[in-house]
Amino acid sequence: SNGQEWTLHEDEVEVVEGIAAASDRVRLETIGETYEGRPMHLATIGYPKAPAPGQVAKSPAVFIMCTIHGGERSGREACLILLRELAFSNDPRIIDILSNATVLINPSANPDGQAAGRRTNSAGQDLNRDSLLLRHPETLPLAEAVRDYEPELLIDAHEKGGGPDTDPSWPRSQIINGELVSFAESLTVDWLFSGGRGTGWSMRPYTGW
Repeated sequence: SNGQEWTLHEDEVEVVEGIAAASDRVRLETIGETYEGRPMHLATIGYPKAPAPGQVAKSPAVFIMCTIHGGERSGREACLILLRELAFSNDPRIIDILSNATVLINPSANPDGQAAGRRTNSAGQDLNRDSLLLRHPETLPLAEAVRDYEPELLIDAHEKGGGPDTDPSWPRSQIINGELVSFAESLTVDWLFSGGRGTGWSMRPYTGW
């Protein structure tokens, strides 16, 4: 609906499968299934056609996962719109990106929670807190895809009411190498923030903890 209303789960499946069937740029796979039997989709996009699974890790890739918190639906809508754009657009910038990198999109990291408008999955688990133990059918296939495809960049789309247009975060856990944390902070604050402000976005670091 181009942002006019939330996409129902059944419509999401129809849209994603339809895009994959109509575009050689897109390869769609079902990487898992939720407790309630909903598919975990992963779309691989490249130009002139989607690379084979064994080729993705050999070149630059970005992995975009959306709506791991089921009630934060705007990321999923953005992913569906982006998937359609990458699949069909003849914009030279998009062609250039897809000619040099692979884009992987998981439209919904929490299909059961999204269908119910609930933060958690159907087992009551905040899946954003299961990235280490990997106890649930939604988090394990995503971790396996990241392991196998080795993306250079991973975007985890959330939604937050009020405040600035966007408030990105970077790895800040104490278990992460200090040099990597410093690099990620510099990349976010110095490059992403200055670029965002230059195009009119209001931005600040996410301070949720």
